[in-house]
Amino acid sequence: MAQGKIDFDTIRQMFSNGSRYDASPKILQSCLHCLATEGITNDRVRHVAIVQALTINHIQTAQVIRHLNEQNQKTQWLLKVVAIGALIIGFLGLFL
Repeated sequence: MAQGKIDFDTIRQMFSNGSRYDASPKILQSCLHCLATEGITNDRVRHVAIVQALTINHIQTAQVIRHLNEQNQKTQWLLKVVAIGALIIGFLGLFL
């Protein structure tokens, strides 16, 4: 992946070879920064930058959702262990 400052050529390359899906959150953030702050003098390609920014934003959202889903699965497992432990303690309290 690109080292240093992200520019329009790097972003164009990421979109042409599909590496945008595997980019780290930091690189995606740098791409958004470039698209939001660098001037686009050609009105004919300005819409491309908007679509690229929306696509990067969607990828970031998907990464956050994936991370939250992983955390949710860990929490569910922990709650199941706690519930089973509570049931065992309850049964022991009844029969002892």
